[in-house]
Amino acid sequence: MNTRNPLRVAPSRFIVACIMGLLVAYAVCWYRGHLSFLGVGNIGVTLVVFAVSVRYCIMAKRPERFVLIVVGAGLFAAMASLGEFFSVNGTFTDLAHLSALFGFLGYWAVAALTVHAIFAGGQVSGCGVDACDSEADVEAHSFFLRHRVFLTAFIVILAGWFITIVALFPGLGFYDSMWQLSQFRGYTPDSTQHPLFATLVMGAFSGLFSFWGDTVMFACYTLVQTLLCAGVLAYVATCIVRCFAPAEYLNHNRATPSNRIGGAVCRRTYYCAVAFFALVPLFPIYAMSILKDQVYAVSITVAVLLLISVFSEKAVVTSRAFSVLYCLSMVGIAGFRNEGWIVAAAITVVMFVALHGTRKWFITVAGVASIALVFSVNSVAASVLEATPGPSIEAFAVPNQQIAREMNDHPESFTEEELQQLSDMLVTDAAPSMLGERYSPDNSDAVKLLFNWDFYSRRSTIKIWLRHLMLHPVTYIEAFLSGSSGYYYPFTEKMAGSVFDSFQWLQPDIKDGWRQYFQIPDHALDPEYPHATESLRNGLVNCLHDIYTLPVVNAVFSPATYVWCMLLAALIIINKRRYTKLWVLLPTLLILGICVLSPINGSIRYALPLLYCAPLLLAFACSLANKVTKTVDSTISRNH
Repeated sequence: MNTRNPLRVAPSRFIVACIMGLLVAYAVCWYRGHLSFLGVGNIGVTLVVFAVSVRYCIMAKRPERFVLIVVGAGLFAAMASLGEFFSVNGTFTDLAHLSALFGFLGYWAVAALTVHAIFAGGQVSGCGVDACDSEADVEAHSFFLRHRVFLTAFIVILAGWFITIVALFPGLGFYDSMWQLSQFRGYTPDSTQHPLFATLVMGAFSGLFSFWGDTVMFACYTLVQTLLCAGVLAYVATCIVRCFAPAEYLNHNRATPSNRIGGAVCRRTYYCAVAFFALVPLFPIYAMSILKDQVYAVSITVAVLLLISVFSEKAVVTSRAFSVLYCLSMVGIAGFRNEGWIVAAAITVVMFVALHGTRKWFITVAGVASIALVFSVNSVAASVLEATPGPSIEAFAVPNQQIAREMNDHPESFTEEELQQLSDMLVTDAAPSMLGERYSPDNSDAVKLLFNWDFYSRRSTIKIWLRHLMLHPVTYIEAFLSGSSGYYYPFTEKMAGSVFDSFQWLQPDIKDGWRQYFQIPDHALDPEYPHATESLRNGLVNCLHDIYTLPVVNAVFSPATYVWCMLLAALIIINKRRYTKLWVLLPTLLILGICVLSPINGSIRYALPLLYCAPLLLAFACSLANKVTKTVDSTISRNH
């Protein structure tokens, strides 16, 4: 049986074919007068020829699991094709053109080639252990030698973040964090718009340093958070090494003294993960921000890591740390997002089923207790502080957007009764027709602000929404796909929801507007930035803007990129027939579901857990050995 890696058959021909294909692609784009991000939609035929030529240059035989490659590539092609049109026009109209078919075929050809190459290069049948010291020898080493995998990753990550840390010192705030801190200090009436548990924790922690002024408070808060985030990412990199190590080795060795314990693939994966954590600017930017989403993302990452430890059936996370990390992650998930309890409860149920019948099942009881603790704190705090309940309109972002789209496309379909019901829910001097005028697929805030939150009726909204769903279902589908394109199409330059929202804090006019709205006194929650780093700070923002406009490269800022990574990890797991391992993707799937229902299209802040989990999920998928079927076993026995 031919088991050659197709990428090693003719590497020179493969490289030449790739270069020539890309040059032809960009040449055609240049000739047509516009250079799109990948050029796939406009030059699908060229890419098809490119993909087919590479296929026959390097492929020695028909790939295994051909149907999976076809279906997986079709999913990527569908997301890319739909995203390319809906991120611009927001309708199905352009899909009726012949160019759309060629675009889909071009995307499919490139995706199929990529998926096939990954499947062919990821045939891991087992992980060898390079020469390593025994447990006794490891214990005799110094602290650094026993933990050099973690410490090396930690130092490299901080070194990669250094310029960003200096430029953003003493740290960034955000609209949400200013609201929460102003509530804790009594400037703003208390509300359950944000979890009171998170408000109390963030306020109490910042209060430890507020005696020396808000500048010191911001600096201490963000620097401690940065160190903790770098530590978690270094621990993730260490656990990636342990994913590749054999179970027998991990059962007898708690420490991770070397990245050699999983072989050459393990080392390369470790280096790639550390480089990703150190070089992607999103990590230090959010680490240097006072923001509840940062704690939430780290907690999700730890929970995914624990699921990997359970379903990999080896001690990726040591038993000493498992219980503590599990409880802390449940508190962080349930306590720092209003919808976090859904994710925490789902993880706890999966943990209970997976650990049932083992000695670790009692850990799920601690997880339930952690979630109950958060609920209790939120309930007691809301009662004691007499906090105003958060508006119900927040959960109706998608229906409101679809009604606004319906008003924009089909205003004549609304009855007089429906128009009156909408008028009763709107602010003074706002007419129902303004819903269509204010409609934007990228941000629902313009529509949301037209409603009077005190008079918003969920029953009336649902009634209107259901009737028009039956009248114009295509319009509703178009509104949904337009409003979520940023979560499945990575090649866009839309600024709404991007990382540059964080830099609004550096604009005095915007920050002063927030301060006035929250009734914050002068000079409160207003840190001073060193003049010596002003040029570095401006240079960082300008450099990020330049990167954001680069084709393909700017995909690193898009949440859709990490959704694609999650899908790729799922395909690798399925290709290896390790179907039960798909449960480790549950938290990220729930996060994706929450994101597409959120008010902002393509918000990297909402999808921050996907960014943190992407390298971990891909590494876990690649570390799995192929499941040998009975057919393969019988074939091998006959050959021998």
